[in-house]
Amino acid sequence: MRVIGLMVRDSRKRANMTQSELGECIGLSASAVCQIEAGNNKSAPPPEDMVTISDAVRDTKLLQEYCDLCPIRTRIIIRKFRALNNIQGGAHVATIKVNQKLAEATEALSVMLPKMLRKGFETCPEYHEFRNEAILKILDVKRGCEILLDQMLEGGVMSANELRVLVDTQQRLCELKGHHIPEQAAL
Repeated sequence: MRVIGLMVRDSRKRANMTQSELGECIGLSASAVCQIEAGNNKSAPPPEDMVTISDAVRDTKLLQEYCDLCPIRTRIIIRKFRALNNIQGGAHVATIKVNQKLAEATEALSVMLPKMLRKGFETCPEYHEFRNEAILKILDVKRGCEILLDQMLEGGVMSANELRVLVDTQQRLCELKGHHIPEQAAL
């Protein structure tokens, strides 16, 4: 769970705390905090621990990001119980959000690209930070696009058959341009 570890590390650093200080606040050793930040555990820290960490670093955005990574929340709860999540639905709202997320991802990629053009960029610790930020933004775009397509289908903006035709068309265009040919195109 490297992504969560990076989020915890970044929140801790923004709070100007050492791993030892955070550990004292949440009842863990500095080495346990280091393990969380390194993402060495097979699973994410439990929600109760994330609440404690979030309170200690005074960063509620950490909890939001943690929840955003939950596949149950992103694939089921948000899509099927929008009122429960206080999320306004509709393809128009999802389109606005995807547009914003695309802009954020483009900006993050623009910052990362010059670092990638340097020789030996892979070994630079600074590169990894920018790479991870860009990947998080790209994943946010991916999730936003999935929600947008669901909203379009649910709202009757497009039928499942129309979407299938567009997916097939896009795949054929990729193949004509010599791009990858996946085993099966997914919606």
